[in-house]
This record gives sequence, C-alpha cells and structure tokens, in this order.
Amino acid sequence: MKLKLTLCLLLGIVLLTSSCKKDEDNEPEAVGGAPTSGYYFYGKIDGSEETVKGTNGIASGRCGSYYINGGLWALDITSPNVINAEIVLVQFFSDVPAANEFYDMYEIGTKSFGSCSGGENGAQLFWTDSAGEKWSSVGDQTGSEFKITSRSDFNGTSAVVSGTFNCKLYNGSAVKEIESGQFSMQIALF
Repeated sequence: MKLKLTLCLLLGIVLLTSSCKKDEDNEPEAVGGAPTSGYYFYGKIDGSEETVKGTNGIASGRCGSYYINGGLWALDITSPNVINAEIVLVQFFSDVPAANEFYDMYEIGTKSFGSCSGGENGAQLFWTDSAGEKWSSVGDQTGSEFKITSRSDFNGTSAVVSGTFNCKLYNGSAVKEIESGQFSMQIALF
C-alpha cells in the first residue's frame, strides 16, 4: 500500500514538473531582442536594436479639436522630464470624447501616421536617443506602417494595446529608420 502511494506521488511530481516545462517551451518567440512580456517599445533604429522597457505612463490630452491618447515609457522614474519613447494616436472629435470613443481609436488593424500639430488623424511616435535628442514620426511616412495587433477588453478606465510598426523618425533634417518595431502599452481612457 505504501509503495502504491509513493509511486502515485512520484508520478504526480513527474507530471507536474513536465507540464511546467512545457509551458516554458511554449512562450512566444521574441523577434530580435524584443521583450515578450510587460510594457515596452522596441525597434531596430538604423540597424541598432533599441528597447525601452521601463515605467509605462499614460499620455492623454488635446490640441484644438484633436485629442491624443497613448502610452509612454521612462527608463528612470526619478527623471520625470525624460520620456524615452512615446506612442500616441491622434483623432479629431467635435466634442470631448467618451472613454469608449478613446477605446475605439485602438481597433485592431492598420493606422495611418498623424500629427496633432498638423491636424492629421493617426499614430505619432517619439523616441529620445542616448544623447538626449528627441525624434518624431512627424514627416513623410511613405512606405511606413503602424498596426494595432491586439487590445485587451475595455475595463471602464484602461486597456492594454500591442502592435508593430516600421517608420521614419525626424530630428530637424536628420532621418532615422525604425524597422521591426513592436510595442505593448497600457492606455487610460479618459
């Protein structure tokens, strides 16, 4: 009887251990060095892999009748003036949008590139390089792409959104290319 009980316990431990290993083996493969969990901004900028995976903040506001909503990442929370990366969606609304209207901005699919200052609906990206120079997607985006690939259910105040992008970043007349871009961010819907 003791032998049967010991064998059953041993078999149970073996099954538990092997099933745990299976879960680890089934984790999604990262593209390049992109993280597979948490909130992050990743891309190959002029061929160099860049990952910003720090504190995920919320970006929301307006410029004229255009409202912005999105996420931002800061590597060092003790320096709140340094935003290392930011992705926002810009959308025209004739009145203050409700939370569900912000959520609808993040429907799964391809989005154009936009600019709040230029009065264009679409995605706007910012990235700060290691020298502290800020780069923006505002400019010619011929051949570029921005896609929302997943979004969590709307819980009344926030959601998690993920996607991919390839685009150009501008700083004055200088241009950098981002390839294989990926992001995961929490957005607030207010």
